[in-house]
Amino acid sequence: CEGELVWILSIISTTIAFQGSASSSQEHETMDGQLAGTVFKFLMSDIYPKHRVARDKEIVDLALLTFFYNFRKKHMGDTNLSSTSNTFKKIKEVSLLNDHLMVYNIIFNRIVANCKVWAKNEEVIRRSLSILSEFCSSYTCSKSLILIEETKYVLQNH
Repeated sequence: CEGELVWILSIISTTIAFQGSASSSQEHETMDGQLAGTVFKFLMSDIYPKHRVARDKEIVDLALLTFFYNFRKKHMGDTNLSSTSNTFKKIKEVSLLNDHLMVYNIIFNRIVANCKVWAKNEEVIRRSLSILSEFCSSYTCSKSLILIEETKYVLQNH
Protein backbone atom coordinates (compact mmCIF):
# COMPACT_ATOMS: atom_id res chain seq x y z
CA CYS A 1 0.00 0.00 0.00
CA GLU A 2 2.77 2.47 0.94
CA GLY A 3 4.64 1.66 -2.27
CA GLU A 4 1.60 2.58 -4.34
CA LEU A 5 1.14 5.74 -2.30
CA VAL A 6 4.77 6.78 -2.89
CA TRP A 7 4.33 6.08 -6.59
CA ILE A 8 1.20 8.29 -6.78
CA LEU A 9 2.85 11.09 -4.76
CA SER A 10 5.88 10.93 -7.06
CA ILE A 11 3.73 11.22 -10.18
CA ILE A 12 1.80 14.17 -8.75
CA SER A 13 5.00 15.89 -7.63
CA THR A 14 6.70 15.37 -10.99
CA THR A 15 3.63 16.53 -12.90
CA ILE A 16 3.51 19.77 -10.91
CA ALA A 17 7.26 20.33 -11.20
CA PHE A 18 7.61 19.74 -14.92
CA GLN A 19 4.63 21.46 -16.48
CA GLY A 20 7.03 24.28 -17.14
CA SER A 21 7.61 27.11 -14.74
CA ALA A 22 6.97 29.67 -17.48
CA SER A 23 3.65 28.05 -18.24
CA SER A 24 0.89 29.64 -16.25
CA SER A 25 -2.04 28.66 -18.36
CA GLN A 26 -5.33 28.38 -16.55
CA GLU A 27 -5.60 24.71 -17.54
CA HIS A 28 -2.22 23.85 -15.95
CA GLU A 29 -2.98 25.85 -12.81
CA THR A 30 -6.33 24.10 -12.47
CA MET A 31 -4.74 20.67 -12.95
CA ASP A 32 -2.03 21.50 -10.39
CA GLY A 33 -4.75 22.60 -7.97
CA GLN A 34 -6.66 19.35 -8.53
CA LEU A 35 -3.56 17.25 -7.89
CA ALA A 36 -2.35 19.29 -4.91
CA GLY A 37 -5.84 19.43 -3.43
CA THR A 38 -5.98 15.64 -3.55
CA VAL A 39 -2.68 15.41 -1.63
CA PHE A 40 -3.81 17.94 0.98
CA LYS A 41 -7.14 16.14 1.37
CA PHE A 42 -5.23 12.89 1.86
CA LEU A 43 -3.07 14.51 4.56
CA MET A 44 -6.16 15.66 6.44
CA SER A 45 -7.82 12.24 6.24
CA ASP A 46 -7.54 9.10 8.32
CA ILE A 47 -6.05 7.32 5.34
CA TYR A 48 -2.64 8.93 5.87
CA PRO A 49 -0.45 6.21 7.43
CA LYS A 50 0.04 7.46 10.96
CA HIS A 51 0.96 4.17 12.63
CA ARG A 52 2.81 2.13 10.03
CA VAL A 53 6.13 0.35 9.95
CA ALA A 54 8.83 2.98 10.35
CA ARG A 55 10.61 2.32 7.04
CA ASP A 56 7.35 2.44 5.04
CA LYS A 57 6.29 5.69 6.71
CA GLU A 58 9.74 7.17 6.10
CA ILE A 59 9.41 6.53 2.37
CA VAL A 60 5.95 8.14 2.31
CA ASP A 61 7.22 11.16 4.27
CA LEU A 62 10.16 11.58 1.88
CA ALA A 63 7.74 11.48 -1.08
CA LEU A 64 5.59 14.12 0.65
CA LEU A 65 8.65 16.32 1.16
CA THR A 66 9.40 16.08 -2.56
CA PHE A 67 5.81 17.07 -3.31
CA PHE A 68 6.03 20.04 -0.89
CA TYR A 69 9.31 21.16 -2.46
CA ASN A 70 7.95 21.04 -6.01
CA PHE A 71 4.63 22.62 -5.06
CA ARG A 72 6.36 25.43 -3.17
CA LYS A 73 8.76 26.12 -6.07
CA LYS A 74 5.95 26.40 -8.58
CA HIS A 75 3.03 27.84 -6.59
CA MET A 76 4.22 29.40 -3.35
CA GLY A 77 6.61 32.12 -4.39
CA ASP A 78 6.24 35.81 -3.74
CA THR A 79 3.20 36.16 -5.99
CA ASN A 80 1.95 32.67 -6.84
CA LEU A 81 -0.34 31.23 -4.17
CA SER A 82 -3.11 33.49 -3.10
CA SER A 83 -6.74 32.81 -2.38
CA THR A 84 -7.62 34.16 -5.82
CA SER A 85 -5.22 32.04 -7.94
CA ASN A 86 -6.67 29.34 -10.20
CA THR A 87 -4.52 26.76 -8.41
CA PHE A 88 -5.85 27.70 -5.00
CA LYS A 89 -9.45 27.88 -6.21
CA LYS A 90 -9.15 24.25 -7.30
CA ILE A 91 -7.36 23.23 -4.07
CA LYS A 92 -10.22 24.82 -2.13
CA GLU A 93 -12.80 22.97 -4.22
CA VAL A 94 -11.09 19.58 -3.84
CA SER A 95 -9.83 19.72 -0.25
CA LEU A 96 -12.14 22.29 1.36
CA LEU A 97 -9.19 24.34 2.62
CA ASN A 98 -10.69 27.80 3.08
CA ASP A 99 -7.61 29.93 2.52
CA HIS A 100 -3.98 29.68 1.48
CA LEU A 101 -2.82 29.89 5.11
CA MET A 102 -4.38 26.47 5.67
CA VAL A 103 -2.08 25.09 2.96
CA TYR A 104 0.90 26.67 4.72
CA ASN A 105 -0.37 25.22 8.00
CA ILE A 106 -0.52 21.66 6.66
CA ILE A 107 2.99 21.87 5.24
CA PHE A 108 4.43 23.50 8.37
CA ASN A 109 2.78 20.92 10.64
CA ARG A 110 4.21 18.10 8.52
CA ILE A 111 7.71 19.62 8.81
CA VAL A 112 7.35 19.94 12.59
CA ALA A 113 6.01 16.38 12.84
CA ASN A 114 8.97 15.12 10.82
CA CYS A 115 11.36 16.84 13.22
CA LYS A 116 9.64 15.11 16.15
CA VAL A 117 9.17 11.66 14.62
CA TRP A 118 12.38 11.44 12.62
CA ALA A 119 14.79 13.23 14.98
CA LYS A 120 17.43 10.54 14.39
CA ASN A 121 16.90 10.25 10.64
CA GLU A 122 19.36 12.60 9.00
CA GLU A 123 17.79 12.45 5.52
CA VAL A 124 14.25 13.30 6.62
CA ILE A 125 15.46 16.07 8.95
CA ARG A 126 17.77 17.54 6.29
CA ARG A 127 15.03 17.61 3.67
CA SER A 128 12.39 18.93 6.10
CA LEU A 129 14.62 21.79 7.23
CA SER A 130 15.61 22.50 3.63
CA ILE A 131 11.94 22.98 2.73
CA LEU A 132 11.42 25.18 5.78
CA SER A 133 14.42 27.23 4.67
CA GLU A 134 12.90 27.55 1.19
CA PHE A 135 9.69 28.88 2.73
CA CYS A 136 11.60 31.39 4.82
CA SER A 137 13.59 32.63 1.81
CA SER A 138 10.47 34.12 0.22
CA TYR A 139 9.12 37.29 1.79
CA THR A 140 5.48 36.40 1.10
CA CYS A 141 5.86 32.83 2.34
CA SER A 142 7.68 33.82 5.51
CA LYS A 143 5.11 36.55 6.16
CA SER A 144 2.34 33.97 5.76
CA LEU A 145 4.10 31.41 7.95
CA ILE A 146 4.34 33.86 10.83
CA LEU A 147 0.55 34.24 10.80
CA ILE A 148 0.05 30.55 11.59
CA GLU A 149 -0.52 29.75 15.27
CA GLU A 150 1.71 26.66 15.16
CA THR A 151 4.60 28.75 13.83
CA LYS A 152 4.18 31.24 16.66
CA TYR A 153 4.15 28.38 19.16
CA VAL A 154 7.32 26.80 17.75
CA LEU A 155 9.15 30.13 17.69
CA GLN A 156 8.17 30.93 21.27
CA ASN A 157 8.88 27.51 22.75
CA HIS A 158 11.88 26.05 20.89
